[in-house]
Amino acid sequence: MEFKLIRDNWDRQSIIEFDKYLSSIGNKESVPFEEKIVLSKHKIHGISAKILRQFAKEIIKGNFISFLNNMSGISYEFLIICGYVISLIRDFDLQIKYLNEYLKFASCWAETDIIKVKTKNNEEKLFNIAKNYISSGETFARRMGLVLLFGYVNNIIFVNRIFDILDSLLNEKEYYVNMAGAWLLAELFIKQRDITLNYFNDSKTNSFIINKAIQKCRDSYRVSATDKELLLSFKV
Repeated sequence: MEFKLIRDNWDRQSIIEFDKYLSSIGNKESVPFEEKIVLSKHKIHGISAKILRQFAKEIIKGNFISFLNNMSGISYEFLIICGYVISLIRDFDLQIKYLNEYLKFASCWAETDIIKVKTKNNEEKLFNIAKNYISSGETFARRMGLVLLFGYVNNIIFVNRIFDILDSLLNEKEYYVNMAGAWLLAELFIKQRDITLNYFNDSKTNSFIINKAIQKCRDSYRVSATDKELLLSFKV
């Protein structure tokens, strides 16, 4: 059975029917494993990311606004599709409007890390949005803000400002926020080695972020053997 994805309108009933369809095509055997890895608060059906992306590409051809207006109370896969649809929106302000709504329901790393927002022509605006997310009281809004900063690691103009944000995480306690910070710092070292090396020497962020970033660098094929040894001297 196929489900009609390009629609003139999505109402609540069609959303519920769609989620039943998602359940019907899910791989129930994979669900226990995914639940342990993803740790979403939403019900998991067991559908591959590839299929969910394909669904999003079809949905956005129709009235995707009505689809995104029904984000609440459905499954993990449904929310992931919403994230993929949001990532495909070309209008920046509309994209951020629905990203803000999406973050009300995001409950795990996988639900934030799929989001893509292009920085081109909106660099300063998006950077400030990311900063606002990072100052949020919600764990996965903070993680989302850090994930958005990956779009700036090649832009030397923003690098010192990212370091200031990492320093602001000195007292951060949430594992998934700290992991995003470490991941971001490791990527900065790979893309902006010299200035990031200076940051390692004088950072004010927490020890988890520093040590985990060093570990990620040492695990990376993009970091030289010499630098892998050098980074050990900055472990806290």
